[in-house]
Amino acid sequence: MSDTDREELHRRIMILRDKAQSGKIHLAEHLADNVLERLERVRLAPDGLVDPNTVDGTVRAMALMMAHFQDREEWKEAISLQQVQEAFFRAIDHQFGELFQVMQERNAEPHQIAGAYVQDANRVQEVAQNLPEFLEKIQEFWKNIADPAWMHSEDQNGIKAIYGGSLFPAGGHSIASSCGLYVDTIILPDPLLRISRLAPHWEPKRLVYEVLRFGLQILRYRSLALAEVDTPIIAIVPDKLDLEEGYSEFIHSMAEGDCLKHVSAMFGRNFESIDELQDYAKQFEQPSDLVAALANPDLLLFDTEASQSLDEQIHEYMQGEGRVFNPQRAGDIILPNFIGRMSQANDLLRRSLELRGTPLIDAETSWRYLNWKLEYDADRLSSTDLTPLHVVRGLQSAARGEMQWLGNIPPEALVEMRQQGATEELREILSRGVSDISASDPANFFQTTDQVVDNIRGAFEQHQQNMTKLRNKTWKFAGVDVGSWIAIGTIEVAAALSGAPTFGVLAFAADQLLDVPKLKELPNKFQEIQKEAKTIKTSPVGLLFQQSKKKR
Repeated sequence: MSDTDREELHRRIMILRDKAQSGKIHLAEHLADNVLERLERVRLAPDGLVDPNTVDGTVRAMALMMAHFQDREEWKEAISLQQVQEAFFRAIDHQFGELFQVMQERNAEPHQIAGAYVQDANRVQEVAQNLPEFLEKIQEFWKNIADPAWMHSEDQNGIKAIYGGSLFPAGGHSIASSCGLYVDTIILPDPLLRISRLAPHWEPKRLVYEVLRFGLQILRYRSLALAEVDTPIIAIVPDKLDLEEGYSEFIHSMAEGDCLKHVSAMFGRNFESIDELQDYAKQFEQPSDLVAALANPDLLLFDTEASQSLDEQIHEYMQGEGRVFNPQRAGDIILPNFIGRMSQANDLLRRSLELRGTPLIDAETSWRYLNWKLEYDADRLSSTDLTPLHVVRGLQSAARGEMQWLGNIPPEALVEMRQQGATEELREILSRGVSDISASDPANFFQTTDQVVDNIRGAFEQHQQNMTKLRNKTWKFAGVDVGSWIAIGTIEVAAALSGAPTFGVLAFAADQLLDVPKLKELPNKFQEIQKEAKTIKTSPVGLLFQQSKKKR
């Protein structure tokens, strides 16, 4: 054992000993005595470090676990998730803040600003020279702070949505606008860290465009990430794929298994290994050869929005995105395309598992591959509650369809809903009936989307009914005629509210003949109505209803 390993073992044993002596280790009675007895057998060597020969496997395992928990707490105490976010957005604002201000003033989109910026070739060349150093700084930032960011995100309570399927949410709308109505925290990746590994493969113009576009899109989420709420609405957290050694290889190995399942279904024949698949694919020289051999051509998916024939899509992929793999024949694109797609799906599911969240995708093609991945894992996922996944998907679909206002709720309105404590009630409304559908038919996202839309409609209809009743009450108690008081004359409502004398009131014992409030009760009644109006309008559904009206 090296000196470094011995020092680490000594540190762990000392942590275990301190925890045991302070009574902070809680084990079943029959196990506790055994562990303590084994710990007492540990001796120090002449150099003052623990003698490894006196430490058995049980003590080593316990010491490792205790050290892990202590290290984790020390990391979290060193810096909070809020401080991580503040540091990150401060750095991004320093680089892109001025252009972001211009974008807001012109009511433009990130892609428009970035597109205009890269029209100047000299400017592109100048900026492109500095980007490698900038992207290295991004990597360095996250390497220094990734561990506490991951730990805080893992330990964060509440419902979390973990974004994946593309580098970052698309512009034009905020993914938090719709999904933030249901989930507590949306965890987004840093797209600048993600593109740092792609940068060497991009020409300068595209690199400058993408860096600028993503920088501006990140700043759109700043107010939500830094909002003063109990649970963060947005958190930017780096990918382990970019930082953790061995993670990429692990994801790749899982993707290979899914790739074999997918290709077997696509060709209608079974493949036992990647080598077998590669040998089989060599026979397809032209795109037409490959298409002719497909038993299920729908499984060879490049883009859900593509309008060309499948032959043309294969050719376009070989000349474009797939060119980096240097394909010599049509069959050469099968493995890299599916490995890439299934790696993406596996990474998202793995991150969702580790962060105890539900996958969140807004790229339709990536969503289809995630669905296929879930089908292949159906046996292992049979006991998993898919309700959050179905509700989140339903909200996204609704925001793209008949309820587009869902994708445009302003950040300040979303923050207000959180501060008013609206999340729990909205979540209960949105998820009604969804769990039953997702349990009986896990792949039926169309039906659960309809259910979510119906839930919103039903809540709005009830809200409007409540407002109608309130308007009737207001007319009856606080209007000029005060409802049935019209039969006995006009009441000076303002005077009644202020306590000033009221003139011209001839009651004719109206309070005995009609079911109406007495005049002296009117101030309290009016105040109750005002309070009820405020309660209805600022209720979770009321807040959401206000946003729907603004966007119609």
